[in-house]
Amino acid sequence: MREFKFRAWHSGEYNISAPRMIYIDRPFSDIDMGYHVPSGELIDELPIMQYTGLHDKNGKEIYEGDIVRYTIPEDVTSEERNISQIIWSDYVCGWQQVAKNRFAFIEPNIIKVIGNIYENPKLLQGD
Repeated sequence: MREFKFRAWHSGEYNISAPRMIYIDRPFSDIDMGYHVPSGELIDELPIMQYTGLHDKNGKEIYEGDIVRYTIPEDVTSEERNISQIIWSDYVCGWQQVAKNRFAFIEPNIIKVIGNIYENPKLLQGD
């Protein structure tokens, strides 16, 4: 059975706490969006990212919004070019990695999570 997990980005705007990622420890639905996260904020006020069900080459869970570096043994180009973001694609009804309008299916054995779009947005600028 597929595991449903989510996380939310808490920017610190709603109270004095520091920005951080909040991992949601139970499933929820649209009806359930009034659920309060541990900091007290309503979940529908925070950006939500879903777990893809995949792990990177080091065993780390891959979530929507993660920034990954992929290494193809035959590719001798700069590693900086090989950075992409994980997204959900309605077009293919699946998870993909995207960089500079290049789309690819996720290949967990060649990617490594190096950040996410909220905590490390500058990682995508080098792409």
